[in-house]
Amino acid sequence: MSFILLIPLLTEHWVTYLPECYFCQISFTSIQGTLYGGVVVYVFPTWSTTIIYTYIINYMKKTAVQSVLQKRHQTNQRDLVVLRRIIVMLGILLTLCFPTVLTWVSFVINNNIDPIGYRIGWLIFALSFAILPITLALLTSQTRQLLMALCCARRNRIQPVQVITHQ
Repeated sequence: MSFILLIPLLTEHWVTYLPECYFCQISFTSIQGTLYGGVVVYVFPTWSTTIIYTYIINYMKKTAVQSVLQKRHQTNQRDLVVLRRIIVMLGILLTLCFPTVLTWVSFVINNNIDPIGYRIGWLIFALSFAILPITLALLTSQTRQLLMALCCARRNRIQPVQVITHQ
């Protein structure tokens, strides 16, 4: 359903063809489009996750005071681990968007678009698709243990050898 939030980008003609870059995207010159896209793509998901995370932490603190069944407490702890992983992933995404934000702020201040700014944005986008799966694998304990076992396995294992004796 989140695609509905992106419809105004098309209906307001904020996504345009950039002839100097040979692709379509929200131009830095469209301040409203850039702000709307940033809010929909970064701010809204970050705040939603933060509010949910805060609610669950408060709920867990409240139920920890009360005597709750051990199984319910374990479920809460597992949910908290999942939410921490989501927060780490969101933190990585927000960190990766900083070069594009700096390029946009530079445009707003100087009123001059550096054509490489769009390419930096797409490079960061591609890097995030490379970094996020690796991060997700390292955040999952079972996958991390498997990767460590494969990477750090000893190469000098002792192999049994059959000894042939002559009589």
